[in-house]
Amino acid sequence: MSWKYYAPPNTDPGYIWSTFNAISDVRYGSDWNNVVDTSNFISDVQANQLPSVSWIITRSGKVSIRIRVRAKARYQRHGIECTDE
Repeated sequence: MSWKYYAPPNTDPGYIWSTFNAISDVRYGSDWNNVVDTSNFISDVQANQLPSVSWIITRSGKVSIRIRVRAKARYQRHGIECTDE
């Protein structure tokens, strides 16, 4: 099953919630390739490249991204709303 963990870089406050960084088997293994910068999420949606499972950690660490994904077949239609709260 495909997956990605969208996490902020270590310079952002939300980085403390990047739990896969604390799991050495992920951090130093091949699964680390699935951990990408949060900023990649919007472009992955627009390119119809979302994996089967996604986790998104916001840059601020707050729950500030609201996402609506309407799927017909596999991600044919997408609606996204992002807010900074």
